Amino acid sequence: MAGRVYLDERLPRGAHWHADLLDQMSEPERGRRPAVIDEALRVRLGSYLSFRHFFRHAYGYTLEWHRMRWEVEHLRDTLEMLRGQLHRFFEDLAAREEEDDRD
Repeated sequence: MAGRVYLDERLPRGAHWHADLLDQMSEPERGRRPAVIDEALRVRLGSYLSFRHFFRHAYGYTLEWHRMRWEVEHLRDTLEMLRGQLHRFFEDLAAREEEDDRD
């Protein structure tokens, strides 16, 4: 979140701030930054966000494999996608900063 405050100086508020933040991170800020994550990763992370919401508000103590199978089986791939996209995002920011320093 610190990067979000530094780059855009605005954070979503309200009951759906997690989803709003996820949406914001998948959209470029014209002239300021590229999208942090792509649409495919936004959808994947949205699935985990929905699962988290369901788990916290409706699950109770009984875990049902059919409700969490996809998230569990794809967690490693999703983390690798996130890691790679964050790496590219920060590389792009560094390149933009270098360009600005030359101008």
